[in-house]
Amino acid sequence: MLFLAILVGNNLAAYDGPIKIRRACLDPNDSTITLYFNQLNNNCGTFNQLEVMGRLVKTMPDNYVPVDTIKILPSGETLSFKQPDLKQWEYFIKYYFMCDGVTVLYSDTVRIDVNPPDFIELDSVSVDGLSQKIQIGWPANTSIDHKGYLIFENVNSNNVQVADQNTSGYVHLGSKPGLGPATYTYNSYDSCNNFNILAKPHTSIYLKQNYSFCDLSIALSWTPYIGWNTDKYYIYAAINGGSFILIDSSSNLTYVLQNAQKGADYCLFVRSKKVGSSYTSSSNRVCFTFPNYPVVQNTHIKSISVKNTTTIEIKWYTEQSDVSLDASLYRGESPQNMQFIKSINYSNGDNYVTDLVDTDKSSYFYQIIVEDSCIKNHDTSLLTQSVFLSKNDNTSTIDWNSFIFDQSINTGDLVYFKGS
Repeated sequence: MLFLAILVGNNLAAYDGPIKIRRACLDPNDSTITLYFNQLNNNCGTFNQLEVMGRLVKTMPDNYVPVDTIKILPSGETLSFKQPDLKQWEYFIKYYFMCDGVTVLYSDTVRIDVNPPDFIELDSVSVDGLSQKIQIGWPANTSIDHKGYLIFENVNSNNVQVADQNTSGYVHLGSKPGLGPATYTYNSYDSCNNFNILAKPHTSIYLKQNYSFCDLSIALSWTPYIGWNTDKYYIYAAINGGSFILIDSSSNLTYVLQNAQKGADYCLFVRSKKVGSSYTSSSNRVCFTFPNYPVVQNTHIKSISVKNTTTIEIKWYTEQSDVSLDASLYRGESPQNMQFIKSINYSNGDNYVTDLVDTDKSSYFYQIIVEDSCIKNHDTSLLTQSVFLSKNDNTSTIDWNSFIFDQSINTGDLVYFKGS
């Protein structure tokens, strides 16, 4: 009686028979239908044929019609055939055989799977702390028929696929977050290759630094995190290989770390936190050694030579001139009235500078001051005095002043005089 009831309802209703069709997939490229089912058997050896029945899904459906007949029992678990269009149909299988008086079995009825897995947004795009590669995060898709994920990087406004996998979360080993912000998205697909739409893209934070030795400061700037709202960014620092610690936060895209340590090794990154959530995203790390610049030193006058009646040559010495800004020559007829004469060219080691003066008038005091590049420190030579000769008519002797020089460095003054 059951068999008769099924035949009567053959073209009127869907079935839930002993043969189970797992899914029906449509290839939109050529309208091929593939039915996936549990493997059929032929225990009593009386297989006759399979008949696939189908109809278009609509509010008032038509009768089922035969769409394919198979005379050889499939060895696998699939059947493929062409559908006349790309619309959604529903199918069931009729299995004809002769065994214990039963002539036909029916499968359950399935519709073409046109629904992709559940849509789930990205959690975050971040820079992995250990590998310094981009890490993309999202929750696992728990849809009944979910097969995998496609991950895309946006390159020159084009989404380029970088991975196809069946697990959630991905680290892009080919990424270079230290060169700029990186944008990623993904989507899910099922066993019938139904893809859901791409998730909203997220863009990582790109951090840069610029230190100032003069101010002993480190200026940080970064690009905004794009993907969810954040009200502030948290700044982390590790010094001399220590652990990262939170040092401050900023609502802007810049921050200045003050009182940097000369010669210290710094690593810094910033982290964004989604408002009202525990989701976070970290930037790339910037690591560098804060310079321990040498300062100008050992500036001294080695000798003062009177060349002629109008010229004095000063030989002087300095070190670390590459971190200096300027060198200045000062002159005076006494230590109390030293005046700036001119800026002078110089380099590391010995230097020479000439001064145009009336050498017949008096001796002169000289001093050289070298300023460092920060205009904060300067190195000053000792006062040094030139030799002035005069003839004593009463005693017929030559007299000279009590001149000043550093005996430890003086290399000998040349004395110029005119004959009478």
